Amino acid sequence: MCFSAMVEQNASDLANQFNATINWEQLQSSLEQQLHFPSHIKTASAMQSFYRKQSDSKLMKELATKILQEQQQVIEEEIQNIDNEIYDLDYALAKRFSKTNEKKKISKQNKKEKLMQKLVSSKNIGSWDSHFIFPHWKLFAVIKNKKSGNLEVSDFEYGHFRDTGVFLEDLLYHLGKHPKSPQYSLYNSKIESLSREYFDQTQEQLKSISKKRRENAKLLLNDFKKEKGIFNEVLQEKINNFMDCYQWDPAQIEQIEPIHQSYMQDLFPQNKAIVKASAFREMVLESDYFKNKDASSKHIAVDFYQDEEVYFPAMYSEYGKTGQKLRGLSIITTEPRLEVLEKGHDRSPICLSKEGAKAYLEESLSHEEYFELFEHYSVPSPFQSKLVGA
Repeated sequence: MCFSAMVEQNASDLANQFNATINWEQLQSSLEQQLHFPSHIKTASAMQSFYRKQSDSKLMKELATKILQEQQQVIEEEIQNIDNEIYDLDYALAKRFSKTNEKKKISKQNKKEKLMQKLVSSKNIGSWDSHFIFPHWKLFAVIKNKKSGNLEVSDFEYGHFRDTGVFLEDLLYHLGKHPKSPQYSLYNSKIESLSREYFDQTQEQLKSISKKRRENAKLLLNDFKKEKGIFNEVLQEKINNFMDCYQWDPAQIEQIEPIHQSYMQDLFPQNKAIVKASAFREMVLESDYFKNKDASSKHIAVDFYQDEEVYFPAMYSEYGKTGQKLRGLSIITTEPRLEVLEKGHDRSPICLSKEGAKAYLEESLSHEEYFELFEHYSVPSPFQSKLVGA
């Protein structure tokens, strides 16, 4: 499922709604990290706007402004390079028409248009897309601090770092580079995979194939060391940069000790989080959306939205045996709402009322009781929908 959400990116408003504190130290740390590793730390324009406007820290304002300026400069340079390429193509076409060059020119113009939209979005946080959060972007969420017992607002990456005991395999999954997994496979969690029965079943399955997992991990590690198989120069660099970003010990790459339980088992219901949302976006097959078998099999984006605010129940994680913690979050999904199913998708995020969101964070319940809570506080009113770009 390809999923993104239009979420609340004002930490102060979120804290006021839930009578929570803001983890300013963590937010500042994230900004400093983004400044040094911009390719790995991505945030929506609306979040950048909050950083620049909040009055608690002059340093945070300066960091956010510098990051935004550097992002805009990179986009402007890309646009200038494309303009130069279009100029050269125009010159070539003026001398002699070529279908190939004409296609190249159209492709460059389309790319420029997308970059222009991105540039405008970074300057205008009132736009719809500036509030959307995509896999592995940062977002604000409310959690219950397990040490203090208090509610706090902090930032998390949209997606978990799973811990199976095979570090290199987990890293590839997280980067979307594992050959056996879809990209961004860890940013939401099906509710049926959070039951005790599922955890027990997973535990038995993992134990039964422990030897095979260890053998496969050794083969993967061997390929990494010899820079063969999937480990080309680009992927090697991506892995090393990611490790540098979180100051993780390179020796972790050799960690092979399979864990015999679901990586979500320690997260639910211990690590609860709430994301405030206005809409969510799904990718569906064009043939499913239009109910037309003759339509193309390509995926198209559909936005589902409501006038009232909704709250997504989620889980958060903190991974890092050395260096900085990678703080991840995934939204809990369930069977598709009727209006989502009609548009061609197979599941939806759970949508709670504000009362339900507070109950989820504050109450200590069993697995089954949380599932009942989700049903009791589910927002019943249907979502409207629209095709993205229509």
